[in-house]
Amino acid sequence: MLKALQQVTQAVNENFSRAQILRIYENILRQFPSVRGVALYSRQNGELRCEFSDWDFEGASLPFSLENYLEQLGELQIPYHLPDSELPFNVVIPSYHKERVLGYLLARLDSNPEAGPEDPDSAQMQSEFLQTLNNVVFVALENKMLAREALRQEALRKEIELASELQALLFPQSTEGLAGVAVSGSHKTFDEVGGDYYDYFPLPDGDVALCIADVSGKGMAAALLMANFQANVRALFPYVPDLAQLGHTLNKKVDESAQGEKFITCFIARYDPRRRLLHYANLGHNPPLFLSGTELSTLDAQAPALGMLPELPSFATQSLSIAPDDLLVAYTDGLTELHNEDNQLFGLERLKNIVLENRILPPAELNSLIARHLNSFRGESPFRDDIALLTCRFF
Repeated sequence: MLKALQQVTQAVNENFSRAQILRIYENILRQFPSVRGVALYSRQNGELRCEFSDWDFEGASLPFSLENYLEQLGELQIPYHLPDSELPFNVVIPSYHKERVLGYLLARLDSNPEAGPEDPDSAQMQSEFLQTLNNVVFVALENKMLAREALRQEALRKEIELASELQALLFPQSTEGLAGVAVSGSHKTFDEVGGDYYDYFPLPDGDVALCIADVSGKGMAAALLMANFQANVRALFPYVPDLAQLGHTLNKKVDESAQGEKFITCFIARYDPRRRLLHYANLGHNPPLFLSGTELSTLDAQAPALGMLPELPSFATQSLSIAPDDLLVAYTDGLTELHNEDNQLFGLERLKNIVLENRILPPAELNSLIARHLNSFRGESPFRDDIALLTCRFF
């Protein structure tokens, strides 16, 4: 018995493969003098899998479901000795990790009826040894699986970290070349990567392109669609001066990429500093705030979100005359829908009040102040969505 246990532990210590450990275990069981038949089942991904067996349960006509039978036995004291029956096994030995069943050893044990309880030939001693051996094997297999999963998770973590670093590079890094406007943006992702996006960049004719968008959903899928959308915005904006046409073209691009699985709300604007005109289109996005003096208005949507329909219905863009010190604050829904510990929403009215009371602040300082209000409001409640904020001061 001890030699068999040493053989298994040596295979474990030398980091044998799962298949090698199981093969060694099967050979040991088949050489065990009192074992007349064995079957080993492991539970993987919620399903019972036969590793090896002397019996063809699939071909036999059992009067019960083997899986249900084993599940019921797993709640009983182990090892479980079955009464005499027509079944090919008379001992069931489950192995556990905490409360989770890792597998079952089914065996037909023939022991010396004259052996005492402490005799190696007794049924009790043999089943207890098999239980020990079985636990060693299954714990080793579980540890190997956990080690592989840990390596996979570490590799995934590094990939996500890299994706987060690359995504950060998609946001504008400089305001150089922007005429007639001071701009600041910020974003906070729910996961390491997210689907909220803002952008600003100079156009060849001297205009300034502004954009904020929110991809439905979260995580890597939203981030990938966001990256694709950012590339399309940057590529199309300089060559499609009409914002309605730009909206229709972007909708086709999103529909092709998302295949109806996701959509993007979007606010796009083009500022002409020479004529002091802001042309904009809101496609299903939260209405940005526009503050002129002390008059606060919202720039509401004119069309559905991108990707919701294969073709957008016709819509008209809007234009605003811009005075010095006018302020534009665009945001994604993660900001106004932030919850606190009492499950209250931050809401649009709180944002309006902050903007009105602090309208003289530069865009970067106003964004920082809004972020502090958000953190103070939520308390210990976690962020549940991505947040993006784009603030523009015209001069």
